[in-house]
Amino acid sequence: MAHVRSGSSLMTHILCTNDDILGFGEYSYEISDEDDLETFNFDVRRKSREFFSKPTYITNQINDSYCFPDKRLLKLKRLKFIFLIRQPQEAISSMYQLTKRFDQTHLTLEKLVDQYCKQVNYLLKLKDAISEDQYVFLTYESLIRNPENQLNRLSSFLKLNQPLSPEYNLQKFTHHSGDPSEHICSQKIKTTKSPQIKLDKVLLERAQTVYNKALVSFKKEN
Repeated sequence: MAHVRSGSSLMTHILCTNDDILGFGEYSYEISDEDDLETFNFDVRRKSREFFSKPTYITNQINDSYCFPDKRLLKLKRLKFIFLIRQPQEAISSMYQLTKRFDQTHLTLEKLVDQYCKQVNYLLKLKDAISEDQYVFLTYESLIRNPENQLNRLSSFLKLNQPLSPEYNLQKFTHHSGDPSEHICSQKIKTTKSPQIKLDKVLLERAQTVYNKALVSFKKEN
């Protein structure tokens, strides 16, 4: 569970390289009941061509608010969640570069800040709907600075047979679902140097306030 340009595609590749986990990137699928969960699981296997594998988890990269319209479904104990957020200056700069790449000139910096704030606030609402033992929280910055520690935390949380590795494989969904940039092809966790934009002070402060609120809320319980 993450906002746009938070490092969620990187995390998905790391997860899907582990034999205990199967996924197909950022997969748009609305889950309203347990039958939808089973259909989602089958469809990921179909797309991955992994009908006979026996993963412990089937994962989805969720970057928007459509996936779980009924929050009661989140309380199913077999569901586990990884919450990932990124500092607003870095995240919004990356969002802006993406709008340029796809010629989305209608998305102004103000609209991008609105989107960032809306998505981070939505993650907080999801967190409040589930129990503490169902989720783990980390920031993109902590993953980049100390990957071994953060991946060990995740491996322990998920009770994986083999720990997660900072080196990952490219997948069938690489560049088709999730991050379209070349950074994802490096196959290892590394610092990226995206061009930074100059954000209006008021806009940056608004986004930073939401980010700081999320840090306090998640770290208080995780």
